[in-house]
Amino acid sequence: MVAGRISETDVLKEIKKVFGNIPNKPKSPKLPVKERQTMPKILLKKKKTDQSHLILGFRSYDIFYPGNPALALLSVVLGAGMSSRLFQRLREELGVCYYVRSGNDAYTDHGYFEIAAGLANDRLAEVIPAVLNECKKLKDELVPHDELEKAKEYIIGNTKLNLESSDAIAMFYGSQEILKHKVNIPEEKFKKIRAVSAVDLRNLARKIFKQETLNLAMIGPSNDKKKLEKLLKI
Repeated sequence: MVAGRISETDVLKEIKKVFGNIPNKPKSPKLPVKERQTMPKILLKKKKTDQSHLILGFRSYDIFYPGNPALALLSVVLGAGMSSRLFQRLREELGVCYYVRSGNDAYTDHGYFEIAAGLANDRLAEVIPAVLNECKKLKDELVPHDELEKAKEYIIGNTKLNLESSDAIAMFYGSQEILKHKVNIPEEKFKKIRAVSAVDLRNLARKIFKQETLNLAMIGPSNDKKKLEKLLKI
């Protein structure tokens, strides 16, 4: 990926010079992801640590899903920054987490929504239900207008800041060309973000925050799977 004041001819010459001797063979096919999960799953790594690190994950959608702008906003509202719901609930109100954040990762044929947190080993019984309760709220209630608009400006502002360097611009456009074979300029992304409604967020939360596609991965001293299974309720 190349960005900047460079001619296409010079770039192609350099590419041929560096990669010209690599054999041009058909790529190996990628095995498609098969969605077969029907109940919550837990993966534990027992380790003597001062704090436990966990990720709660839900299956979401691939990079071609038209609702990805809403997914990005859902992530910001839930767990991006100090004003997010999870930060306010877990850090400011309960004081149970060292860090908490959420995000959505989308690939060519699947995706997942994750919530990561680091917490004192004896606070698991408080943290997991609190996190899932915030997810449930997004399924049951509409995000207030001011909160939604703030989340939109957060994404737009961060995108603009992140595109200030040439390598970031190259990655922004190059990854779209390689993965989607279609390139959108930032303004098109911003337009889609601004078009998302509170109803869109609630409908999306109902689609992804489901009991049957809930997963927990954790590193820490606890290995009581049965106890953790009782906490995984949404």
